[in-house]
Amino acid sequence: MLNTFGEEKEKRDKLIEYVMKEEAYKNRTVLHLASLGGHVRIVELLLNIEEKDKLIQFVMKDDYNKFTALHLASFKGHEEIVKLLLNTFYGEERDKLIEYVVKKEAFKNRTALHLASLGGHVRIVELLLNTFHEEEKDKLIEFMMKEDNINHTALHLSSLKGHEKIVELLLNIFNEEEKDKLIAHVINADNTAVHLALLSTENPQITDLLKYYMQ
Repeated sequence: MLNTFGEEKEKRDKLIEYVMKEEAYKNRTVLHLASLGGHVRIVELLLNIEEKDKLIQFVMKDDYNKFTALHLASFKGHEEIVKLLLNTFYGEERDKLIEYVVKKEAFKNRTALHLASLGGHVRIVELLLNTFHEEEKDKLIEFMMKEDNINHTALHLSSLKGHEKIVELLLNIFNEEEKDKLIAHVINADNTAVHLALLSTENPQITDLLKYYMQ
């Protein structure tokens, strides 16, 4: 009986090793590929790893651009997959969840929030922002003010692309007492969010929106 148990464990370990294997090209796992392709059911199957430590390790793996599966799903707008990935972390794994969401050491220094904001994926932006609890407001503001390799934040990218709803979501994070941080955020970088909004031909209303919030 014990021998059978040992054999089953060995098989399971080999299966997990097989699932977590990275391909040589672009260093992507099957989870990266399924998340990029929007294959929800496959992602569910891949996340069915009982050993929590190995599951977290699997979800946090980087590809050649230092992108995780969360980056790729956020970029492509795959909301259900983003939910599945975020729900992998719970309870005592909260610190790892925050680390996973705010990860910046990726291509062009872009976070999942940068990519979702650039793509206009409103619901994913909401999911990422809602990762933070009320008492973690400082961490949330720090997250949304993260800059990419050309000093653009998620606000800059959503302003450039004319994604008004996302601009509103990001601006609404700041309350009246945090107005100074908001103004610093809006005018950050050589190309401010207002400048980029003016360059956008997709939604001219964003310039007025930014100016209104800065009053």
